[in-house]
Amino acid sequence: MNKEGMKRKFLALLLLGVGIMLGSTQITFAYLQQKAKLLNQFELGEVKVAIVEDFNEERTIKSNVTIQNEGNIPVYVRATITIYWQDSQGNLLMQLPIEGKDYVLLGTKNTIWMQGEDGFWYYTVPVNVGEKTSPLIEKCTDVSDREDEKILVVDVVAQAIQAFPQNAVEEAWKIVLNAKSESME
Repeated sequence: MNKEGMKRKFLALLLLGVGIMLGSTQITFAYLQQKAKLLNQFELGEVKVAIVEDFNEERTIKSNVTIQNEGNIPVYVRATITIYWQDSQGNLLMQLPIEGKDYVLLGTKNTIWMQGEDGFWYYTVPVNVGEKTSPLIEKCTDVSDREDEKILVVDVVAQAIQAFPQNAVEEAWKIVLNAKSESME
C-alpha cells in the first residue's frame, strides 16, 4: 500500500470517528434534555377558600359558619365578621345592631380562632386541602323585636394564604401563627 492510500484510509477513519463522536454527543444531549424535562415539572399552588354556612327556614339564624380550603395546598385563613342592618331593598342602614339586644353571636370565643388587633379573626393552624375550619360562628340569632322591615345581615369575608413557608404568612399578614396541624405531622 502506498503513502497516498494510507493517507486516504487514515482520513476516512478519522472522519468516521469524528462523525460517530458528533452523532453520539447529539444523541446524549437529546436524551439528557428529555430526562430533564420529565424531572422538572412543577404544579402551581392554588389558594382558594369558600364560606360554608347554614340558615334556618326564616333566615333569622345563621349557624355553623366555617371556611373550606378548595385549593390544592394547605392554607392559613383569616376572616372578618360584619353585622349591620339593611332595608328590604338591600340598602345599608346607618343604625348599627347591638349585640345582646338585636342579635346573639356564639362561637367566636374558641381557642383555634384568634382575633387580631387589625379586627381579623385568624385560624391559628393550617387548613389542609379539602378540609374546613372549626366554626367561626356557631350561631348568630336575630333576637330583636322590631316592627320595621330591617333585616339583620351577618357578612363573613374570608382570605387565605399559603401555609408554607411559614414566613409567607408572617410577612404578608404581620402575625405569627402556629405552623402545625394533625394531618401534616
